[in-house]
Order: sequence, then C-alpha cells, then structure tokens
Amino acid sequence: MAPYEKAEEEFNVESAAAILRDIVNIRAAPLLLETALIVIFTIQTTLFVYHRWSVSEGKQQIAPHRRRRLNVTLTLSISMYFLALVYWLLDIIIAREELLAYLPARLSQTHDESAYSTLDKMLGVHWYVQTVLQILIWTSSDAVVLWRAYAVLGRPRWLRITIVILFLLEIGVYMDYLVFYLYVLPHPPPFIQSIREMTGSRYIITAPYLAAASSTLITQVFATALIAYKAWRVWKSRKGLFQGPGRVFRALAVLIESGVAYTLLWIWYTIATNDGILGPIVTGWTDYYLMPLTAMYPTLVVMIVTLQDSVLANVEGSPSASTTPFHAAERTEDQSADDTKGA
Repeated sequence: MAPYEKAEEEFNVESAAAILRDIVNIRAAPLLLETALIVIFTIQTTLFVYHRWSVSEGKQQIAPHRRRRLNVTLTLSISMYFLALVYWLLDIIIAREELLAYLPARLSQTHDESAYSTLDKMLGVHWYVQTVLQILIWTSSDAVVLWRAYAVLGRPRWLRITIVILFLLEIGVYMDYLVFYLYVLPHPPPFIQSIREMTGSRYIITAPYLAAASSTLITQVFATALIAYKAWRVWKSRKGLFQGPGRVFRALAVLIESGVAYTLLWIWYTIATNDGILGPIVTGWTDYYLMPLTAMYPTLVVMIVTLQDSVLANVEGSPSASTTPFHAAERTEDQSADDTKGA
C-alpha cells in the first residue's frame, strides 16, 4: 500500500520489534482481509461471466443495442477485477520487500542505513503503479454511479451537463494527485523536489490525496441523493414494492443500486484515511479493505442491471406493478433503439 511518507522516514527511528509490529498491524493483517475480499470478488466475477456466457447461447433473441450494452458491462466488470487483482499482487510484493529489508537492517550489528533508501528505489515504482490503478478504479466507480443516476432519473439534459462538468473537474483533481505523487519515484522531477522542500512530504502527498478522495465522496453523495430521491418517490407510489415474495432481495438490490451504503463507506474512508485523526493502524486497515470493495461495487450494480433484476429501473416484475418513471426511461431507450434499427 502506498505510504504517505517514504519508507525510511516512516521506520528509520524504530527498533526491530517495533518495525515487525508495525508491518504486522499495518501491512500483513490487513493484507489477509484484502485477500479474502479478492477471493469473494473472484467468485462474484466468475458467476457474472458464467451468466453472460449462458445468455450468449440465446443471444439471437437479444436486440443488438442491448447486446452491445451487455458486452460493455461485461468488459467493465472484468477490467475492474483485474485492476483490483494487480493492486493486491503489488500489496503482497510491497509487504514482502519491507519485511525482508527492515528486519535484517535493524537486527544487523552494523545497522546499514542504505537498506532504507535502496528499498524506496525498489518500491517507488510499485507505489506509483498502485496509485494509477487506484485512480482507474475510482474513476470507473464514479462513472457507474453517475450513469445509474442519469438512467434512473430519465436522462434529463440538465443532469447530463452537470455530470459532464462534475466528471471533468474530478479528472482534473485526479491528475493533480498523480502529478504530486511522482514524489515517491526513485528520481522525481525537479519541480516536485522543490515543492517538497518548501512544503514538506506530508503536504505534497496527503493534501492531493485527500482532495482526490473528497472529490469521489462528493460525486457519490450527489449521485446517491438523486437515486434515493427517485427511490423514495417510487416507494410512495408503490406501497407493495417491499412486500410479497422476493422483498428481501428487492430491498438489498435497492440498497446496493442506490449507493447509500457505498457512500457511507466513503464518508468513513475520507475520515479514516487521515492517520493523524485515527492513527496509522486504522488508516492501514481502511486502505486495504476499501480498494477491493471500491472495485466490487460497480460490478454489483452492473450485475443487477444486466440480470434485469433492477428494482429501480425495472419495477414491473415487482408486486403491485405499475408504470413508473424508472421503467419508462428504460423502455423509452429500448423502443428508440428498436425504431432506429427498423428505420
């Protein structure tokens, strides 16, 4: 997991026992949780791919425009899985290299300080690659959430413009974060070194990182508020939505698709990622478990939509079914595509 400070600044003043304790508490133990989440993510992705493969045998019955949409969602899900998988593999490599470097250096009677700078040069590229993967996962997650809000609300023009502006601003913040994080490379650009000397390493890394995390949080809150509002309107007009057979699944589907739980997780992450508030152990654990969850959430939303079990976008199959703005928006899109094909 990429650090706020370079490794020699984080561990240089600690004893061998303290270093081992920190590696276990901040690296090894959270890595076990991340591994368990990756296993769950593997099962989830495998089931989704199997379902898509099963459906493809009868794809002659699927309209071409919907087939393209399914292919896009499948590609997105597989991409998110491999991004999370590579990120996890890098976490394993980093934890191993830290353990092999810090303990021998502290246990050695000569106490060779060069081990720290050597390790930083070895892991600097790993840390930066992880950051790029992190930004790709965040961007994909935000894109899925904004897309669902746009689809559920009936694709209004004002929302399309707002989403484009919000997404461009977010990309700008992400790029700023990636530029400043060049500091962790073995040989960062001179202007990064100058900024670091003027402001300190905590500012050059922590401030852009928190800005990037906050921009994602704002996006999640915005999209979740819109979807929750429409879900409330559907619930008011459809008293039987959460009654009858399958009500537990529909309630769970609404919770996932609305993004309420995911947004609450991001609020917690924005607070916990500041180790000055809750300490490095809480920050370390949060970093490790949030990354696979961030990659898993868009896949869950895509699975709900692709499997045609979306409560918000397809409510005709629920008890007391009636026409709603959600289904009308989806049906209008499908009819328009069919008309275009017929023309």
